Amino acid sequence: MGRRPFTFIAMTLLAVTACAPDVGEDAADDIGLEDVTERSAAPRQPEVDVELPPEPRAEAQPEPVDPFAIPDEITPDYVTRVLNELYRLRTETTLTARAELETGESLPTELFNEIRALHNEETGIRAAASLQTRIDEGFALMPHDYGQPRYEVNEVLEASSECIVLAGTFDITDSANVNFDGAHRRTDHYVVLTRAEKSRDPLARNTTPWMFALTAEDPNPDSAFYSQFCA
Repeated sequence: MGRRPFTFIAMTLLAVTACAPDVGEDAADDIGLEDVTERSAAPRQPEVDVELPPEPRAEAQPEPVDPFAIPDEITPDYVTRVLNELYRLRTETTLTARAELETGESLPTELFNEIRALHNEETGIRAAASLQTRIDEGFALMPHDYGQPRYEVNEVLEASSECIVLAGTFDITDSANVNFDGAHRRTDHYVVLTRAEKSRDPLARNTTPWMFALTAEDPNPDSAFYSQFCA
């Protein structure tokens, strides 16, 4: 009598369990469990193809213009530019000699070669001798604020890619000896330029394609004299 209530309760639980529906995977689908799981996940972003902009192209740098390159037409302005560059280089050599050499020292090879690079054989020898004289004098007659001679071409008398004959005004105001009593501006002086020779300038001292064949310091020649350089 005492066990009947327990037996009844147990049988009742078994009956209820047997009658309960089986909730499996199919049932979970039916009640939307899978949908709930998907909705709870972070939404997927759509894949988008991003096209990167092209890398900027480096702009081509213009080629530097050589101010001393031989033009198709050789003009007074071009020759003036060349001449003043040659005188600038020669002045640098003179100032170096004054700064580094003692009175009476011999012109060293490196400075002689700088002069040689700017002149043909004969004119170069005269230019070197002139500088040696200044060294022997201790540059006593040279202005303290020595500046380069300047040339302004008035007329190009003959011109080709190998030779230029010109006449112009030679200004030695800043470079004349202190006791010089002549005209500082010499007009109608002839200068002859010929093509520079690489063999005379192994260190590429000359920045122009020309060298002195006859300089403004030389006596004024007649037309037959200077024409021989361009023959």
